[in-house]
Amino acid sequence: MHMKTLLFILLCFVALTATLSGMMMISSPDGSSLSLSLGLLKGSLFRDFQIPGILLAMFVGGSNMVAVFYNMARHRNRYNWALAGGLTISGWIIAQMII
Repeated sequence: MHMKTLLFILLCFVALTATLSGMMMISSPDGSSLSLSLGLLKGSLFRDFQIPGILLAMFVGGSNMVAVFYNMARHRNRYNWALAGGLTISGWIIAQMII
């Protein structure tokens, strides 16, 4: 498989899953739609999953979605957006580990 194709598939996967998961967290802030316990947020700044869902959908999903569209258009900045998408998902994971 060509590396550009793999990059496109990964961008699509992260954009779709982050956006859908974020929307599910927003629609049921108690975490029930994703089988998440509110206990996971103990010690964090959040009392429910609404704000984390907004952040996940907007920043992680959004940056990867932009990267998908830039890759489809073969825009000259497509790899910069792919890097931005990768950094946002990495930041999201690191923040989860810290919290």
